[in-house]
Amino acid sequence: HQHQQQGGGGAGNAPSDDLLREREILLERELKETYGSQILYIIEHADLAVELTREKSGDGRAANLKQHAVNAKNWAERLGLLPSTTEGEDGHAAATAMTRRMDMPLLTKLKGQLESRVEVIRSHIVKMVDPDLFLEETLRKLDEELLLSHPSVSRMLRSSLLRYDPDLCRRQPRPQPSPQQQSQRQSPPPSSVFTVDQMKKQLERTNAPVPIPRRNHRDDDRIRAAVVRIDKVRAAVQALATYMALGVEEKTADSSFRGCMNHCHKVVMECCDALEEEYEELV
Repeated sequence: HQHQQQGGGGAGNAPSDDLLREREILLERELKETYGSQILYIIEHADLAVELTREKSGDGRAANLKQHAVNAKNWAERLGLLPSTTEGEDGHAAATAMTRRMDMPLLTKLKGQLESRVEVIRSHIVKMVDPDLFLEETLRKLDEELLLSHPSVSRMLRSSLLRYDPDLCRRQPRPQPSPQQQSQRQSPPPSSVFTVDQMKKQLERTNAPVPIPRRNHRDDDRIRAAVVRIDKVRAAVQALATYMALGVEEKTADSSFRGCMNHCHKVVMECCDALEEEYEELV
């Protein structure tokens, strides 16, 4: 009877071990899916980022970034994203040491490291090697933050934009006074500089078609195309300012506003690239 109890106890522990292993596998898979692409980006661009950091900020910061890249490679090997290239005295044993099974305490520790470090390291590397991508991603995060922000944030942004360019108010058409205001000789309140209607108009201008050069009017059409692109850039900048100053309800008032910060960034980049190319050809 005692033997059966011991045997039953051993068998009873097996499901717990299986369940623990299943949780370990699920957590490891979650870490791969969440951080895998970011870790691989760090590894791929680390060398260039280190050199650029050395040129701009000196050897100290370059060495610090290089150490972060080494850590990223270790994380990749632990998660099985990369095969280990380490060779020991017996070769094979060292090569597989980093890809051995990780238990739950080790996975939990690794999760904490990835949560606190990966995004920061990748963001710095993107900033160094691809500033346009860095700006694009920053605008996407800013858009999300603005949609979740307190109304006071929009008011603060609106006030700051007006202080930066006080002529905005003078450039806006004033509304017509109401009959009551006319009888009391009152001036109507100034129209809001940042409205949903203005936002729609500015986005429409960013989507304006660029004329295609015709065979017999190539230079004239190129100049017309350049003027259109300059206006598209102006409209994109104005749309960004307007969107930032709108309240949260106004930002979600029209489906075309969704992702508009990235849209405006893309318009500016495409137009500037085309203008640079056309300017060189025209000159």
